[in-house]
Amino acid sequence: MNPAPSRPRDVCPECQVGSLQSRTVPCYATLRGTVVTIPYFPAWVCDVCRYCEYDEAALEELRSILGPAAELPGTHIHRRRLSADNLPPWSRTDSRRG
Repeated sequence: MNPAPSRPRDVCPECQVGSLQSRTVPCYATLRGTVVTIPYFPAWVCDVCRYCEYDEAALEELRSILGPAAELPGTHIHRRRLSADNLPPWSRTDSRRG
């Protein structure tokens, strides 16, 4: 399952700044109550905001392998970075000493 290399570099539909690039990401499906994990699934990921779209051809291939009983994720998934204000306390580096 490889993403189509001929896809043009699209502008990200989420941030309108970055471009979608071919990457692999984890994909999770459910088949008769069992979670199926595909660790390296083809996808298109924005290089700025990390918006992600699973490769449609790869999803169709997965549907044909798992069959109609499988519950697959939608095409679009969103991954957002934490803003600097929302970082957990242990990750902050404050060089000011009181």
